[in-house]
Amino acid sequence: KLAITPANAELGDAISFANAGVGRQQVLTESFGATAEANVTTSIFLEGEQVYQGPSIENATATGFVSTNEGWQIGPRLLKIVDYTGDFVSGERITGVISKSSGIISDLKIATGVLEIGSITQTTGQFIDDVGKPSEIIQKVQDSYYYQDFSYAVKSSVSISDWKNILLKNVHPASFKVFGELNLNEYAFIPNKETAFQLTKSVELAQQATVPNIQNFTLVEPVYQEFNNTEVLFRQKRLTSSENILTSVVQRIDDVSNLFDGVRTAFPLTVNGETVVANANQLMIILNGITQTPGTAFEIQGDSIVFSEPPQPDASVRYVVVTVDQIPTQEYAFTNISGIFPNPGMEVVGGSSTARFTVTRVEGNLIYGYKTTTQNFIQGELVTVGATGFAANFDTATDVTNNGLFVFGEQVTNFDGNT
Repeated sequence: KLAITPANAELGDAISFANAGVGRQQVLTESFGATAEANVTTSIFLEGEQVYQGPSIENATATGFVSTNEGWQIGPRLLKIVDYTGDFVSGERITGVISKSSGIISDLKIATGVLEIGSITQTTGQFIDDVGKPSEIIQKVQDSYYYQDFSYAVKSSVSISDWKNILLKNVHPASFKVFGELNLNEYAFIPNKETAFQLTKSVELAQQATVPNIQNFTLVEPVYQEFNNTEVLFRQKRLTSSENILTSVVQRIDDVSNLFDGVRTAFPLTVNGETVVANANQLMIILNGITQTPGTAFEIQGDSIVFSEPPQPDASVRYVVVTVDQIPTQEYAFTNISGIFPNPGMEVVGGSSTARFTVTRVEGNLIYGYKTTTQNFIQGELVTVGATGFAANFDTATDVTNNGLFVFGEQVTNFDGNT
């Protein structure tokens, strides 16, 4: 590199030559008063160095970095720039910040691509639990009758016909199906042998259920009635004595579901508009057919019923109606195509007619779009797309016909990729 002054040499500014390639120039120096031969070579941009377009890095109209993957190819004089900002323009000069190499942009191409990310390995998979395995005896195929979440069985040595009505009138949860398990403990005598046997029929009960809304409330008033002295067992525990079993007259309290807002927890306890006083154990509250637990899910405070969690209001559905104004589209054919085809949303401009159309899609060498100006393209004129370097000669434009209707469930996408 040769500088004009010592100050230029300290700054790294060198003499640039108009001709490209390898040549020879003669330069007259002051130090020895003779001539010297200077070997002129093509500028070399360094990998990873910053380059800029414009008179200086401070006033640059575009900047970028030389690619580390063969970013500068001396033979074809190709420069790859990555992580750029601004718009590089053909005919403008770019300069390297470190190497001070520079050149005029003769052609410009922007590479685009789609990154597809997939799995590196695939596992054989494994079971995370035993649900669905035919060999598991605890798994039952539900029949919406005996094997279901809303059924239960009471085990007793007494026939179900003797205690079913008592159970239904006092402790049976609404909307559940009750079954009886007859537990037989008897002996059979065989000559010289004694054999004991037991028959048991059982079914699993759902442990818990979550219900969003309260459907109705009930208030129980006891009416005493005498029954035969028998005993009912529920899950191996003494349920109650028939001497204390009560029949009930059920009254429906006033509906307060219109007061549910997802925040309020206290509601008035009234029957036909009149306030009533009751104990929580006297109330049977059912949410979507599931009986709630007094003292846990709700309690009585004065003349109000207070829930542990606020009841949720009915769900609502929101929707919007979109009206679409259809724009006529055309199919454009070209000859002598070069550069990269435009993306949807870009404009194709005619060089002579100044006509324009916006691209909607590209199929092969055909471009589809709609006109944004009133001018028509001239056959054979040069059309370009500055963003991708696309250039071609206009050939024909054909109207695209459609029925103007969208298919139900069809995906609609705008130019920004929103669906």
